Amino acid sequence: SYFPENYCIAVGDPGEPIVAMAQQANALIVFKRNSTYAITYNGYKETLMPDGQTQEHPQYTCTCISDTIGCWSKGSVQLVNNYLVWLGTGNKIYLLRSLSQYSTRSIREISINIEDTMQGITASMPEVLQDSIYPRIMSASFDWKGYYILLIGKEGWAWHYQLTPYTDTSSTEKAQRLL
Repeated sequence: SYFPENYCIAVGDPGEPIVAMAQQANALIVFKRNSTYAITYNGYKETLMPDGQTQEHPQYTCTCISDTIGCWSKGSVQLVNNYLVWLGTGNKIYLLRSLSQYSTRSIREISINIEDTMQGITASMPEVLQDSIYPRIMSASFDWKGYYILLIGKEGWAWHYQLTPYTDTSSTEKAQRLL
């Protein structure tokens, strides 16, 4: 489908800028610094015009996936194995596993094994740009031969998602340790 040029959707707090957007399945995922949303197509809706005519226009729904987890770097967002992966809140790497309506289980942290090295990403690093509102971490990510690779400055992390795919378990910590 498409977004008509005169269509507008308010996503979360209007004072917080959008950091990144990416597609997962049939949804547009919108990342803000501390929240994540999904915009999905809902078909057409008829509207009665003042002249008595009806007009059809596409309808979209914006759903909050998490109001506490967002994205800190647009360069970190990557679609791997049909999951979105990115650097987010608290210098952690997250994975969006489903698009269910607001659920803390939709987004999973996957960086527990490298948590100590991830803490080195601070606002004092030259790779962090300071703007008037939020620091922005400059990064690049790649999906290369079964690896999700995240680069920030001289540091790099790789997850071989084909060898150790994300496995959903009832224990978040157990799922992370399996990676």
